[in-house]
Amino acid sequence: MANSYIEYSTAGTGTNGMGQTTFSYSSVDVLNANDIKVFGVKLDGTREELPINSRDASAKTVTLVQTPAAWASNYISKIRVYRQTTSNALVDFVDGARLTESDLDTAYKQGLFVAQEVSEDAGQAGTQLTNVTDLTLSGTTTVVNLTATGTVSIPTANYAKAYVTNSGAQTLSANTLTDVVLNDEQRDNANAFANNTFTPPVTGYYCIQGQVEVTCTDPNDLSHVEIQIDKSGSPMDGTIQSISETHASNSNMTKASVSTFVIEYLATNQPIKLRVKANCGAGTLQIVAQRAALGIFQLA
Repeated sequence: MANSYIEYSTAGTGTNGMGQTTFSYSSVDVLNANDIKVFGVKLDGTREELPINSRDASAKTVTLVQTPAAWASNYISKIRVYRQTTSNALVDFVDGARLTESDLDTAYKQGLFVAQEVSEDAGQAGTQLTNVTDLTLSGTTTVVNLTATGTVSIPTANYAKAYVTNSGAQTLSANTLTDVVLNDEQRDNANAFANNTFTPPVTGYYCIQGQVEVTCTDPNDLSHVEIQIDKSGSPMDGTIQSISETHASNSNMTKASVSTFVIEYLATNQPIKLRVKANCGAGTLQIVAQRAALGIFQLA
């Protein structure tokens, strides 16, 4: 059991549940209640310091401004109530001065508490290591300014990757925004794509690219092709791309290919779709088989 922190991850509104605002630190000894702080651990493993409304030194509880669950759906997976003792001297010993039990206790506990906090990484600030050999790290690890010799092995992050295409032609109604039918999954390592929709498995940044090629059965009569990437039913900024020709120009546009691209921060409740709209003077509009694709790669 840690000496410098307590973690809570229980759902609901019971005692110390994530639906509460008040949490106990009864098993953590402190010199000052203001040394108690709280952070939340997000789904991606990063931490977020949570604002504190008040501390009760007698009850040894801390009350947050709002419940961890109120931050966002599935945003905070657990919280840590931790101690952060100052390393500045709390007692100044002077030659000839009378030593008191209180001063000695304070000086001893300050050194002990700081050592515990560093050893247990109470605030998850990370540990600085120099001149280390045969080091193995697991879990979520952040390294800044790494200088290494020998073999350094970095595992591949298990980020979501999806690449889907259309196996057959798709007939379009003129001037009607339509979901692109993407039924050939080339890659979907997170099982996040179904029914022409990508649902982000975790909250984070995603790189998204889509492309569509449309043809018209009446030669030289294709006038407009437009695509967009929708998030939760609305086009994302900058993703509406199109190509057009007027019939009066007597163009030879029988088919057209349009692509679009975006980097976007997505939550797990924000589905992604590739959509298309086209128009022609006569003939039948179709998305060409194996000429529509949607590629998505989670960045962080």
